[in-house]
Amino acid sequence: MPLWDTRCPIMVALWDSSAETGNQSGSSSGDDVAASGVLAVARSGSPSHPRGARGVFFCYALPALDKERGEFTEEAGTTRWYYFVVSDDTILDDPGEIVACIRSTPRTPRRCAMEERTLLDIRKRVERHVRNSYLKRVDAPVGVEARLVCWMEVGA
Repeated sequence: MPLWDTRCPIMVALWDSSAETGNQSGSSSGDDVAASGVLAVARSGSPSHPRGARGVFFCYALPALDKERGEFTEEAGTTRWYYFVVSDDTILDDPGEIVACIRSTPRTPRRCAMEERTLLDIRKRVERHVRNSYLKRVDAPVGVEARLVCWMEVGA
């Protein structure tokens, strides 16, 4: 999987066109961005986290029990964001905090500065966090996993 996935619908939906188009309502369907295939939301360069930390953003599809089918499915579940703060090894899961860290414009330069090994280690830590915080709470059976939708380095 690439370090970020430009097809993540949540990332496209986050884009606020007001900075680019002068739209003061702050709403955008993101259709123009989705059609262009451009990653609409990635923040590189200057970190915006209050602690000034760079990090790695993750979006997971989390399965839940489908009561009609009697099995865990993504359709019955939800999508959740996580943000790993590199400076203090914490994982944020509050969308309001996370959106402040990742919001940018299509003109924001994209670059990867962390070593691939470091990014993969961070990904494993977040996967363990998802397993221990969400999957155990919903009592998911062995073999049911969260699916990584997209991820990206932030504030490089």
